[in-house]
Order: sequence, then structure tokens, then C-alpha cells
Amino acid sequence: MTENKGGWAEFWPTWVEASRQTQSSAKEITDRYQWRPTEELYDIEMDPYELNNSATRKQYLPVIKDLRLRLLRWMDEQGDLGQETEMAALSRTFKAGGTAKR
Repeated sequence: MTENKGGWAEFWPTWVEASRQTQSSAKEITDRYQWRPTEELYDIEMDPYELNNSATRKQYLPVIKDLRLRLLRWMDEQGDLGQETEMAALSRTFKAGGTAKR
């Protein structure tokens, strides 16, 4: 196996640039990872590549509501305040001289 020292940061910009220069599905693919919807729900048996987000389909509303509630309960148990927790972590990173991942 070839070692990729730079990880995604090494090849991702080339994918984005290629998607701008072609009329293929490259733009659709890169956009899918850059601009994610707020909620996602996939049937991984019928859609193993997670191409069809079912989160906005009315028949899945009960599932989405249940998952939202479970997430909020878990966050409460963890002391996770959502965006406030994320911003505090980012602030600590910068104060320590680190950089944010993109």
C-alpha cells in the first residue's frame, strides 16, 4: 500500500479543481462532501453508497424526530451544549497555538 503523507489535504484540492473544469459528475461528488445537509438519513442496505438522503421524506419524519430526541438526550448526558461547546473547543485550540482543521 502506498503511503499518503498529506492525507486528504494533498489530493482534495485537485478534486475540487477538476470538478470546476469538467462537465462530469465530479462537481456533484465534491459538492456532496463540501455542502452537507443539516440532517441525513440513509438506508444503508438499499443505498450502501449513501447517495439518497431520506431525511426530508415525510414517511421518515417519526424516525427523524426519534433520532433528534435521542441526540439531545445524549448531548445532555455528555454536557454537550452544541455550538457553544464547539466554539469553546476552537477557542482553546487557538489559545494553545494550534490551528483549526478544515
